[in-house]
Formats: sequence, C-alpha cells, structure tokens
Amino acid sequence: MLETIFRRRHHVLRLRANPIGSILDQYVDYLIGRGHTTNVVHQYVRAAEHYGHWLGARHGVVTADHLTRESARLFLHEHLATCSCPVPLPRDLICCRATINHLLRMLDGRDPARRAPPPTPHGTLLAEYDRFLERTRGLSEHTRIYRLRYARQFLRSRFGDDPPTLDGLRTTDVQDYLRRHASRLGPGSVAVLACSLRGFFRFLTLAHGLDPSLAGVVPATPQWPMDRLPKSLTDGDLRAVLDRFDVRAATGRRDLAMIRCMSDLGLRVSEVVELTLDDLDWRRGVVAIRGGKGRRGRRLPLPAPLGRAITAYLRDGRPSSSDRHLFLRHSVPAGTPVTHALIRGVFRRAYAAATGKTESVGTHVLRHTAAARMRAAGHSLKGIADVLGHRSPDTTTIYVKLDVEALRAVALPWPGGAS
Repeated sequence: MLETIFRRRHHVLRLRANPIGSILDQYVDYLIGRGHTTNVVHQYVRAAEHYGHWLGARHGVVTADHLTRESARLFLHEHLATCSCPVPLPRDLICCRATINHLLRMLDGRDPARRAPPPTPHGTLLAEYDRFLERTRGLSEHTRIYRLRYARQFLRSRFGDDPPTLDGLRTTDVQDYLRRHASRLGPGSVAVLACSLRGFFRFLTLAHGLDPSLAGVVPATPQWPMDRLPKSLTDGDLRAVLDRFDVRAATGRRDLAMIRCMSDLGLRVSEVVELTLDDLDWRRGVVAIRGGKGRRGRRLPLPAPLGRAITAYLRDGRPSSSDRHLFLRHSVPAGTPVTHALIRGVFRRAYAAATGKTESVGTHVLRHTAAARMRAAGHSLKGIADVLGHRSPDTTTIYVKLDVEALRAVALPWPGGAS
C-alpha cells in the first residue's frame, strides 16, 4: 500500500526500513479505509516514520509492545520539544498526535488484548458493577459511564490503591465523602452524585452482602420538578432553526432530518443515533424506536414533513455504506454512524445562527418543544407520554404548565388583586 502514496522507490524503501516499517502498509490501508485524502495519508505516514525513528533510537528492535500511550506521551511532550531529528521528519504536534492516535487505534482494533485497561485493585469490582448495570438494570452506555465514574471515585477516595475491603466501610466514610464532594457541585449534580452512590451501595448489598444501612445514609436531594417551566422553542425560533439547513448539500439534508426527528417526534439524541433503515416502515407510515431509555421500544407515526426530510436524505445524500444505521457521517470516518456529539453540535450551531442567542442550549429543548406543540394541539398527557416513551405519565405532567391558555381559564383570582 505504500506504493499508492509514495511514487518514488527510495521513499518506499526508506519507510519499510523504519523500525515500525512492517506495519506502515497496514496503516496506509487503515487510513484510506477511513476516507482520508492522499495528502493527509502522506502527512500521517511521515509523522509515523518520525515516531518509529524515535522508538528505534530508544529500543533498537521495536515491537508492538513499544507502541503504547505512554511512549506516545513521551514522544509528543518530551521529544518533540527538543527534537533534533533529520529535517524531513515532521515536528508539528497536532499532526503527530493525530498520527499516533490513529496508529494506536488501528493496533487496538487488530488485537483486542491491547484495549484491556491495566489491572487496578478496583477493576474487578467495577467490571462486575458495569455488567449489573447493563444486564440487570438495562442502563444505557452513557448512563453507565457516569455511574461507574462516581463509584470509581468513591473507591479511590476511601481505599486509594489498595484492594477494597467492603467489610471496613462505615457510615462516616459515606458522609465524609458526600460532604467533601457535594460542596463543589450544583443542585442537579449533587442529585446525580447521590443517586449514583445509592445505586452502587445497593448493588454491593445485593451482590456482596454489604450492610444495607449504607445505602440509606445517602441523603435524598430535594427536587422540585414543577418549580420552573421546561425550556422550549417558540414556533418562530423552531422555523428559523429548521430553515438554517442548506438542503442543497448532502449534510444539510441529513442534519435537517436528524433535527426533525427530535422536534417532530421528541426523540432523544441516543434514539436518533440508534435509528436504522430497518426501523422505517414506509407502507404503514411508522418508525420503530428501539434505542429508548431503559430499552423501552415503541412505534410512532411518521409525520409527513419528517418523512419528506428522510426521503430526500436517502435519495440524494446518504453515503454508500454497508452500515444499516439511518444517519451516517460524511466526513472521516465516512459511512459510519453519527455520534451524540455530532448531533448536538449540529443543533447548537443552527440554533446560534438562527436566533443570535449565545447561551448554552442542549438538544433536549427540542424534545420539550415537541411535547409543548402536542399539548397545544390538544393531545392528552397519556398520548404525549406514549410518544415520548415516559414510563410514568407523572413525568409528563410538567408540560401542563406550558399550556398557558388552559391554565388561565382555571386560575383563581389573586387575593387582594383585580378579579
């Protein structure tokens, strides 16, 4: 594969003689498969040559075991700062960092053992907790990530680098930890911390016989879900956001369809990411939602505007790919599923450009907007709960506050005020 990028034979021979020359052909194949241009592949291979040259100077004979994140850190942050290697070898930090990240990712993909994190005293317990959250609790990957993060922080705070001795846990350990960490967090983050720790201690009680009173030590954080209006877009702002997408471009057609999934059906970002071609039933005009919260699937009617947006994207926009996900990336790595971050970025940029507002806004505002529009159209709370996938209709009652006209009709006069 090197011959497809470097036309001169002496360049190819020099690269193959590099201490990591035996994997550079695979590296080129990997980069081309991701969709990188020839010029970018050329730059990355030259930077990889620099990395291999440095590894050879340090170790003589270089093996895959020397290509690690620790050696990458030394190369990027210590060697490049004082590099005196031959001039043709690139020294740009950004290019070299991207090069090594791709190289390590390729090696990790070919050898799963490389992806295994180094063993830690708490690793076995946390891995067991992760399996419990996934298989028993049915939590999504993103929820498990922060649940594990809080559990890991607690174990490290209490036991350091020593193996956890659960019999030694006391209520004061939990109280002291909460007191130290909650003081730096806002009310919402404190509630997440408390919920995460309570769930972790309950798991320990169930699986390891921990004293059940420890879970009860974690205080219930006060929550007033009805104390404020859920943020939603006005009809004008929503139209302005939808009009920002250039449907003459393939990415514009994709982005419009993704945003309409959230504004028309109230889908979560995770549900948009998980949509596949097989979830669309064009004959019946319905879409199956399989990636819902708590793995609760549902089937929803496909609104005509959303159907037209998806059709336009599928007919002239979706990259050619064997992947069955509905929405795919158009940039490197092209043809792979879109990510949560990509969708959030698409909406934030469109919202800022359409409204001129600079405050931070998340995609959940589109879910609130969909619920508000359904409520304004006269749909029942049960119907809205079914569309949004709420387990309990009580969760949906917050949207009653958005129906201002209905509330005005039943509001009592303010004491002492004009009736």
